[in-house]
Amino acid sequence: ILQRLTRRVTNRRVIAAAATFTIASAFGILEALAIYNNHAIAKELDFIALHFYLSSAVFSLCGKRDSRDDEYAATNIWSDADKMKVTGDILFGLGSMVDMVIFHTAINDAYFSWPVFGAFLWLLDGLVYLRADHVVYSTMQASISPAMRAGSQDAMFGISDNPDDYLICDNAKSARRRQSLSLSLQLA
Repeated sequence: ILQRLTRRVTNRRVIAAAATFTIASAFGILEALAIYNNHAIAKELDFIALHFYLSSAVFSLCGKRDSRDDEYAATNIWSDADKMKVTGDILFGLGSMVDMVIFHTAINDAYFSWPVFGAFLWLLDGLVYLRADHVVYSTMQASISPAMRAGSQDAMFGISDNPDDYLICDNAKSARRRQSLSLSLQLA
């Protein structure tokens, strides 16, 4: 029962993070369209979007925990997709907080370094997420049998004279299911 509850809470957190990010993006688009006609409305839309981005960051970071052992903790961050996703979430949260500070303290363009710093954090966030996706993709490719990589129709449909191909295909399917589950849990 506890595992089911944990999965549901995690799924709700993932959905909440994605929903608030989508809402923030919609308000950001409206703000970009309104800035040419009415600066007051654009500023209010920016205010709403920034708060939704920060809410998305909070949902992404809430409930993150690392239940793995010390050997896992010693692994290289650039080869571990889970660690990179957490790092990306932290960078996203920091970028959102910098944007909130800029908005609420009325820092103008005279302080060029703050907006650049915020944009740099968001850029790093995107690059870290891309690297995490590359690691996941590479892991999935490594788990696929050579016959499947070559595009063999028989291997793709599970028809083979070699019993080892079935074992490799089953392992690849299991690895993809684990990766898919891991990705869905880490989206938050």
